[in-house]
Amino acid sequence: MVEGQRLRCASRTGLRAACDAEGRVYVSDYMNDRIQVYSPDAKLLKTIPANKPAQVVVHQRTGDLYVFSWGMPNRFKDPRELMAPPTVTHLGPFQDPKPIASLPLPVKGSGPGPFGRAMVDSWAEPATIWLVADQPYVRPDGWAPTFRDESGG
Repeated sequence: MVEGQRLRCASRTGLRAACDAEGRVYVSDYMNDRIQVYSPDAKLLKTIPANKPAQVVVHQRTGDLYVFSWGMPNRFKDPRELMAPPTVTHLGPFQDPKPIASLPLPVKGSGPGPFGRAMVDSWAEPATIWLVADQPYVRPDGWAPTFRDESGG
């Protein structure tokens, strides 16, 4: 991106971004069920449909996309509209981002949560997925995300 350039994304939930080897920026837009891809000079190149993308990761060797979905509650919407089963969807690279596979994530409840992270080890063969659940977040005004464990555990 050009120094000082900003992407303008309309969303009321935290956005996560990743970059590929060509400098394209992939922005997960959870509220709008899409990933938006921008050029290094911040021009919108492509919109990729995705169900509740909490995070997108670009495989550094192949350019394939890994889209992680899980519950991301926020105070602007009814929580039932925002829940997504914790899954990872493997898509092809920018040129042809068609679904290759979709698998449930091995986590309880709605997933790592709004402050969790997912990583893809692009250098392992086969690629390895790492999940990290952060500690719950409580804002100074007392609002905190809540999760319901539907697994009974």
